[in-house]
Amino acid sequence: MTTLKEELKTSVDFASPEYEAFLSLLVTSDRLNRRNTEFMAEYGVSPKQYNILRILRGAGKKGLPVMEIGRRMIEKSPDISRIINRLIENKLVVRRRRRTDRRVVMVSISTNGEELLQRMDEPVRLETVKMLSGMSRERLLDLIVLLQDVRDSLYSNSPA
Repeated sequence: MTTLKEELKTSVDFASPEYEAFLSLLVTSDRLNRRNTEFMAEYGVSPKQYNILRILRGAGKKGLPVMEIGRRMIEKSPDISRIINRLIENKLVVRRRRRTDRRVVMVSISTNGEELLQRMDEPVRLETVKMLSGMSRERLLDLIVLLQDVRDSLYSNSPA
């Protein structure tokens, strides 16, 4: 097992436990994101595209406005329109304007998109289990609580 200092190839002590925890979260997030990106590429989608497809599957046939999709994304993205355009090109989603308000663009998952997600559901589940297999169930449950604490701290200390 390597320490964070060894991974970052530094001999300097961290300024505080908070700073070490912060860096550790960033490094861990990067490692998980890279592995997830490689895994998703096997199915021809990026993690952001996959996230949009899952959001739209959950929304049902009616779909969602583009802005609402953006609000629901795990990783917020300023280029959501470009990501959706790519999904349209790949015939995974469908875009249409509302009849009552032509300014609102609705997006819904296509049959192809639903089929792709169905093919991915079990492999994604297995991959996430594999990525976190080094931790016991008890430690995973502790981690979930700890990460919620971090998010709660961010929300309570965010600038107004």
